[in-house]
Amino acid sequence: MNWHPGQITLPEARLLWRSGGDGRKLVCCFHGYEQDSRVYQLVFPDIPTDARVLSFDVPPFGGSAWLGDYKPLGEAFFTSLFEEILDQFQPDEVYLVGFSMGARWAMGLAALPFTEIKGLVLAAPTGGKVPWLHTFGTRTWAGRATATYLMNNPALIRYPLERYHRYRPMPTDLYHYLHTHLKTPHRMLQVKQVWELYDKMATPWQALGKMEVPVHLIWGRYDRIIPFRHSSFWLNKIPHAKLHPLPAAHLLLDQEPGACRKIIQQVLSEGF
Repeated sequence: MNWHPGQITLPEARLLWRSGGDGRKLVCCFHGYEQDSRVYQLVFPDIPTDARVLSFDVPPFGGSAWLGDYKPLGEAFFTSLFEEILDQFQPDEVYLVGFSMGARWAMGLAALPFTEIKGLVLAAPTGGKVPWLHTFGTRTWAGRATATYLMNNPALIRYPLERYHRYRPMPTDLYHYLHTHLKTPHRMLQVKQVWELYDKMATPWQALGKMEVPVHLIWGRYDRIIPFRHSSFWLNKIPHAKLHPLPAAHLLLDQEPGACRKIIQQVLSEGF
């Protein structure tokens, strides 16, 4: 399957994308933290003849970038993005897929008052229950000060973490997440900026709960980043959503690409 690059430039951001297929059903996909648009090429080694997959690099990852300071992602931003998507591709139907951090983008587009989408797939989405560490680090003076100090001295976290893991091994996905993001001050600054950006973005529960289109949740039973038990919170908020548990950890798209593809294709062909 050949994938073709392109981009959408908005006042706030330059968004690079990869597109595969040439059907009239447009599947807009958004990846998670430190991934890029290529992850959906694992999910779609081939694409249904009636579909086109549009996979975005979510800034600041891949080739996409913010064109200014980090700003809250609001209705005006998503309206401009959706209008550009429609203008470039002229689809008959639009479906939205988001994984982890990327689910925020899918939900932001789905919640627009004029958006007429046909299906929404959220895989291990952020925006539900907020971990206490996230709240402490982004919403309190002490937490922000501590985060700034540790960001300039990452060894204060990294070395104790490595020693702890040596004697009491942590789940692989959790250790990889922590070890990768605590390597350098730059990595820690990036985590802090992304946390703060999405902390300012409210999850559109009311719009999601009232949606008349299919909403599918995909979750790994062994997820230690956004634990599987959080799925019940989402089902309470979106009663008509359908849950698909998978035998995977957090990186669903990498670990179970075939199962994820099957669920998305079900949305394309059958709806709920």
